[in-house]
Amino acid sequence: MENSLNKNNHRKMFNIVTATWNPISGCLYNCSYCWAKDLALTKLKNSKRYAKGFNPRLNEAEFRNKFTKGDLVFVSDMGDMFADFIPSEWILEVLTHIRQFPEADFLFMTKNPKRYLEVLPHIPVNSILGATIETTNDEIIQVDKVSNAPLPSERFEAMKALDWKRKMVSI
Repeated sequence: MENSLNKNNHRKMFNIVTATWNPISGCLYNCSYCWAKDLALTKLKNSKRYAKGFNPRLNEAEFRNKFTKGDLVFVSDMGDMFADFIPSEWILEVLTHIRQFPEADFLFMTKNPKRYLEVLPHIPVNSILGATIETTNDEIIQVDKVSNAPLPSERFEAMKALDWKRKMVSI
């Protein structure tokens, strides 16, 4: 069983994050700039988790991880757990697990923030809900076929509509 809890990760995107945890990994958005997909298909291609590529998967071994007071855990940085192609059951399993650790904080980032609304009643208050928005120009995404993710304008509107105290946007 492969376990990927990574504490004090020095290649992290956000300097406030103390650990990354990947109960759900993989993505089908096929973003041309995706560092996680590149890593999975190169350095990690011989690992059990990525032997069949970057397809979404639920990593059962990850649910043995425990979190402590002061942890700020970036959840599923090697995928997009709120994408439409991720089963709701997987998302709920992750949210149920983190509910056991009210003294830790959990950061979620997605390119599909409208999906937060679907599970909002189940999201623990110690969660930070985030979205990645690369540009204010939808045409760049559409014309250049940069990504199959929802358009940046859709993500922006979803984050505006999201009634949550702890939310962020990464540009």
